[in-house]
Amino acid sequence: LHERLADSRQISPDHASLDTEIRDRLQKAIARLGQQERSLLALLLSEELGHKEAAAVMGVTPGRVSQIYAKAILHLQADLAELWKL
Repeated sequence: LHERLADSRQISPDHASLDTEIRDRLQKAIARLGQQERSLLALLLSEELGHKEAAAVMGVTPGRVSQIYAKAILHLQADLAELWKL
């Protein structure tokens, strides 16, 4: 009956709890990254810069930006891997 009457646009309590856990874990994982990795992610994701623009801001080559980004993603994947095993 609940499934029939529930608003399909509402997030279920189970999904909301998982969403909160993922956000908390992601924030902690980002905090564990090195300063350079955190700065790069901020430039690419928050500021929406491309690799060339981020490279200019950071004073490195676009190739180095790719390396730093790959390293950051690997660290985040490792920190968050257990979440996907739920």
